[in-house]
Amino acid sequence: MADCEREIAAPLLPREQANPVREQQVALLPSEQAKAQADWLKSLLPTLSAGWWDVAANGKGFIIKQKWREGSKQITQTYPRISREQYETLQGSDYARFIAADIIAGHLDECRKSRDAAKRERAIRASERVRPEC
Repeated sequence: MADCEREIAAPLLPREQANPVREQQVALLPSEQAKAQADWLKSLLPTLSAGWWDVAANGKGFIIKQKWREGSKQITQTYPRISREQYETLQGSDYARFIAADIIAGHLDECRKSRDAAKRERAIRASERVRPEC
């Protein structure tokens, strides 16, 4: 084979060289891969004083919901969808946890300014359950 016919592999970027999440995803089936990605995204979210996070794959992105119970009633606060591109940006960032917390705080702040009283009240109750990350 002549030198000009050899494939030349481009060197990997530093974040691609040492990324165990991506190495793990190569061996997973698509549904298992989506579950692993959702779990990783969930690990970035701020801790809650009460309730739980529900992160699910949705098409080429992820949906984030904060859920809690008040008496026998389950309350859900939804957050903006995280696209595949946003997910990959988070995955390559050293500040992913802070970015995720900022997305949550920003959305709750927007909802607290809503004209819809129910939306505003739900956002206030949701923000009471989110523990600030230091």
